[in-house]
Amino acid sequence: MSRNKYLPRVDVLPEDDRDRKLALGFQLHPLVNANRMEILPPSGGWAKVRNELVDTYVAVLRKYQDRILILLIDFDEQTDRRSHFEERIPEDLKNRVFLIGSWKTPEQLKVGGKYEAFGSEVAAGCAENDFRSWQHP
Repeated sequence: MSRNKYLPRVDVLPEDDRDRKLALGFQLHPLVNANRMEILPPSGGWAKVRNELVDTYVAVLRKYQDRILILLIDFDEQTDRRSHFEERIPEDLKNRVFLIGSWKTPEQLKVGGKYEAFGSEVAAGCAENDFRSWQHP
């Protein structure tokens, strides 16, 4: 059964498969409503995430007013990477498009050798108002 496109939902656009696994761990946490979150196929690089935002998701977000988009990238210690995105997010969508990711690469975020475990840890922190995991570089 397909999801109702008009219901509120969070879409996650990951840069690569490692980021997809982080999002999957978050989505699979028992306190997350997995039906209201969709993890999109990995784009294949931060620049491709940026391009998909502009080429595809700006129109999607304008059509579906109850949708939020999370752009999940690796910052690769590049201080200007955020600006590459912020300048392309239209003003009317800035409150529904969020850019998050690891400062270096997701390898540091494995818990017990799994990316999903860190994603679940972050979700648990949200449920418990404990945001220490979000403060990890």
